[in-house]
Amino acid sequence: LFRLPFLVSTVSAAFGLVLMTTLITVGLYVVTNNLSLNQGSSNQALKHTSLLVALLLLVRGVGYQLDAYRLVFSPRGVAFGASYTDVAASRPVFVFLVALSVVGAVVALVNLKLKRIKLLSVIPALILIVSMVAGNLYPMLVQQYVVEPNELEKETRFIQYNIDSTRQGFGLDSLKNSELPAPQPLSQQDVDNNQATLDNVRVLDWRPLQQTYNQLQSIRVYYRFHDVDIDRYMIDGKLEQVMLAARELSTQDLSGSGRTWINEHLRYTHGYGAVVSPVNQVGPRGEPLFYVQDIPPKTTTSVLSIERPEIYFGEFPGNYVVVNARSDEFSYPLGESNATTRYQGDDGITLGFLNKLMFSLRYGTTKLFLADDVLPDSKIMFYRNILERLQMIAPFLTYEPDPYLVINEGRLFWIVDAYTTSNHYPYSEPYGDSRVNYIRNSVKVVIDAYNGTVTYYLADEGDPVVRTLATTFPSLFQPLAAMPDGLRAHIRYPEQLLAIQANVLSTYHMTNPSTFYNKEDMWRIAQEQYAGADTTVLPYYMIMTPPGVGATAEEFVLVLPLTPAGTQQNPKHNMVAYLAARNDYPNYGELVLYRFPKDTVIQGPMQVESRISQDALISQQITLWSAAGSNVLRGNLLVIPLGNSLIYVEPLYIQSTSSSLPELKRVIVATLDNIVMAETFQQALAQLVGVAPPPSPTVPPIPGADLTLSQLSQALELAYQSAQGALQRGDWAEYGRQQQELSRLIQELQKLGNRP
Repeated sequence: LFRLPFLVSTVSAAFGLVLMTTLITVGLYVVTNNLSLNQGSSNQALKHTSLLVALLLLVRGVGYQLDAYRLVFSPRGVAFGASYTDVAASRPVFVFLVALSVVGAVVALVNLKLKRIKLLSVIPALILIVSMVAGNLYPMLVQQYVVEPNELEKETRFIQYNIDSTRQGFGLDSLKNSELPAPQPLSQQDVDNNQATLDNVRVLDWRPLQQTYNQLQSIRVYYRFHDVDIDRYMIDGKLEQVMLAARELSTQDLSGSGRTWINEHLRYTHGYGAVVSPVNQVGPRGEPLFYVQDIPPKTTTSVLSIERPEIYFGEFPGNYVVVNARSDEFSYPLGESNATTRYQGDDGITLGFLNKLMFSLRYGTTKLFLADDVLPDSKIMFYRNILERLQMIAPFLTYEPDPYLVINEGRLFWIVDAYTTSNHYPYSEPYGDSRVNYIRNSVKVVIDAYNGTVTYYLADEGDPVVRTLATTFPSLFQPLAAMPDGLRAHIRYPEQLLAIQANVLSTYHMTNPSTFYNKEDMWRIAQEQYAGADTTVLPYYMIMTPPGVGATAEEFVLVLPLTPAGTQQNPKHNMVAYLAARNDYPNYGELVLYRFPKDTVIQGPMQVESRISQDALISQQITLWSAAGSNVLRGNLLVIPLGNSLIYVEPLYIQSTSSSLPELKRVIVATLDNIVMAETFQQALAQLVGVAPPPSPTVPPIPGADLTLSQLSQALELAYQSAQGALQRGDWAEYGRQQQELSRLIQELQKLGNRP
């Protein structure tokens, strides 16, 4: 990981330097007639040139030896790394070239006595010819006439090296495998035994939820929710999954006249508070419920109380700000006036005369230097975007692009996952465009949202890369045990890392070289439909009791389903496995691959999506909503393991074409043999297990002449729910009546559309 890349770059630089020196020296000697093939040459020029050629050949000989070592990164064979041809043909050629270079260097030194200029030109030319002919022709012949007729036999050993090294490079060597039985029909016992999982099934999709937060909780135009995060908190003694977002300041959204230098840099300096919602509850209109909301923050539980709500450091690319200025900072709107505050943290650089002058030059403005509001004890804060801040501190780490917010002891913190990576892990297959073939989530970074304090914690001390970094920068890293317990309880396995590992595992779950060579069992990450387009399922968090690993209680788990790779002409969407990462200590980071029986077809997300699209009642209802002028968004589909069963959950959002406020209107829940849609997840689940659903709503009589679009939409929803309830009960007479009512309402809708 370290030594070979360093030696290669060092020897390459040395060879380039010696070669350039030799060429310049020989050129000068030729121009000055001190060196010539046909005429006499001076002794001094010959000796000098002989020494340079000897040095050049010795350095190149070392380079050839390193080239032999670098065969472990060869892409020639059926798998990355040294292949049969590399070991049987290329390596002997490099050994011969090393010997030839040493012999040539000795001859060049002997030439100090012989003083033959032609000898100095013949030796490098001979080595160059041998390297070009033998280095290319011989391996090509071996590959074509020895390897290709017997490729599997010749490459088996090297394929195994590639499999083992790739799994090691991507942290899959310690992966646990668990064989699952064929899923059974959902029973009431499955429901009773997994109540904690069901209580935390996420029916809120973070993408429309972000829009809803910005509509309902931004309070003012200059506040924005950049992202929605998912985490877990112990609320009233129970582990509960929540969605939360920071209310950050966006000065770009200030009105035109409000975007003054004073406002952007001295007055509007920070965001304020956060919102937190349960993942599986909504209000009567489909809006999210709140554990934390409003300004100043109001909370329903002390665990989520926020005593220091100001956010000076966050995800928005904030400008530099000056705190402790003459005037107070804006904090939040308060009736007809505004609440103000003054910064009480430690961050920032004091703006004395010289600092103020230098920062004015840096930011290209005289306003900072001339402003009367900037006092000698005022402080300037910059690099307030947390990813930019981390990049300035430790650019040798790779950072997860999605930081997440944590509420702990009344303060707001950001946690960022940091990776150590390399593209020099022997035999490991490079991944994607980055060509990385080694990755570890070895560092967790915590940033205080108020004062910008950054702390790096070692999450994987077994990683040799991070051990080297910790030795090089001993004051930068702290052991993970030093992280406060309240923060350590919120460490998550990174979504980006699990997606990378799942992609690698799609090929490298095949550990038998013969199976790997024939690509008999290729997988891929499952597909789903989102916003009308096919897309790859993203890793998702859930609370469950992981089977097959001795777990006795619910845990926070990151899950990603896998399907066969198929082909473009013949895609395969049945689910063959799912990859799960445990998030809670002491099992943090443990990966488990849950495999389904090969002789049983388990429906994958895309197949369930097709069932939803083909369901007559669901399709009819979506058509009615669309005809009423609403956009229908089918949210992310989640596969939820539930005891010996599987359920599939997909939220259905409705958004008016004139509004950016999506509302959760229905929840679709499916099993392997049934599918229902209801107003809530609990209602849908009750229908699936045969529990009597809530009483069906009745459709109020609506005079045809007085119909409005809103009334029609409501009536259509009620008629559909009545029909669905009758269908679940087996009341076919009532079902027929409700279908007739639906037809009548559709006709009324058409009449309304034809009115001038």
